Amino acid sequence: LAGALEFHRASFEGLVDSIHTYLSRRLWSLVVERAHLHKHLRAVKDYFLLARGDLFQAFIDHTRGLLALPPSDTVDHDVNEPFRRAALLSFADEDEYFSR
Repeated sequence: LAGALEFHRASFEGLVDSIHTYLSRRLWSLVVERAHLHKHLRAVKDYFLLARGDLFQAFIDHTRGLLALPPSDTVDHDVNEPFRRAALLSFADEDEYFSR
């Protein structure tokens, strides 16, 4: 293509398409197959979209009194232990993506 005297649009489009195909396959391989995208999406669904309602229900049960109080400077520390207990009760600790 670089050595051609004239610009051929069809040749250029073919080159761009072949690069696109190669990069799409490579990206699919890296993200979906090697990095296990489906497992990460399952974790997002389970924890951020509340599909694992048992975890959040157990957390709410353990922090009902704490959540009724006004926030304090130590709120991060205060809810950490109840969240860990809720994870133990809901079997979330067995999930490989939960601890990340």
